[in-house]
Amino acid sequence: METPPVIVDSPGGGGGRRHLLPWAFLSLALLAGTLWLLREIEPRGQFFYPRCWMYALTGIQCPGCGGLRATHALLNGDLATAWRLNPLAVSLVPVAGWVALTIGLRQWRGVVLPNPFGHRYAIAVLVGLSIAFTIGRNWPR
Repeated sequence: METPPVIVDSPGGGGGRRHLLPWAFLSLALLAGTLWLLREIEPRGQFFYPRCWMYALTGIQCPGCGGLRATHALLNGDLATAWRLNPLAVSLVPVAGWVALTIGLRQWRGVVLPNPFGHRYAIAVLVGLSIAFTIGRNWPR
């Protein structure tokens, strides 16, 4: 009786990481290109940057309104303007960097860092902050 062949590199095995490397480089290249474009071309008045559908329909600024312009200001070193445009987005930049570093290191080297979104209430806190920020920025003055 003949023994069946042994599959060394199964799809769910550890050999799948090397297949993710080209996608990781492609993702980083797209991110770098997008950030370069956003740094060079100011979002105001450009047709190819997305518009906020909530503001267009209701006149209410969502938590992300001003985020592209704030990112443009941050990429050009103008922290005061970025903060004026969207303080929530500016505040979440370090959190987003930490999450990206955590996920990247976990996938690349198996290093496990504390994940701010690992706690079960973290998403609820983020949603609550977004709702409070939206109410606060649209409150009549």
